[in-house]
Amino acid sequence: MAAFLIDADIRKQLFDAVAWARANPIPWEKLKEHVPNVQREHELLLADRGDDVNWRPPSREVMIPFGWRLAISCERQPAGLLLHVSMSSPTPTKTVPRPETIEMLANALADMGVLPKDRGDWVGNSWIEEFLVDDRPGGKAINVVWLLEKA
Repeated sequence: MAAFLIDADIRKQLFDAVAWARANPIPWEKLKEHVPNVQREHELLLADRGDDVNWRPPSREVMIPFGWRLAISCERQPAGLLLHVSMSSPTPTKTVPRPETIEMLANALADMGVLPKDRGDWVGNSWIEEFLVDDRPGGKAINVVWLLEKA
């Protein structure tokens, strides 16, 4: 299992990435063109994407020391503005971060004022997603979306 460290430099990178994402949200009209019609509960397979396996939303990348890559974006969806964080290993692996890792990331985002301090106020969803690495299957990421602003 890879270590997970969020120091002051990583917090600044996270804050800057979230600021960029909030200023450049993906509109629902664009996003819905790429949302698969078939999705298993909590898992999105390459096969679910059809011919759209290479599409990636515009995002900012943050590398967490010791082995994790975050892709951060915001989406305008019917529910409102959502923060989307995809977390994966930068090398092909079937390993995804443990739930405790996602919780530590969410707590850091709450400490920075991105998410509410009270966990009871967190609204979102999570799923595992397969992706291509060097045009070949082999990547897995955990994706989490949190509602930042209601519509």
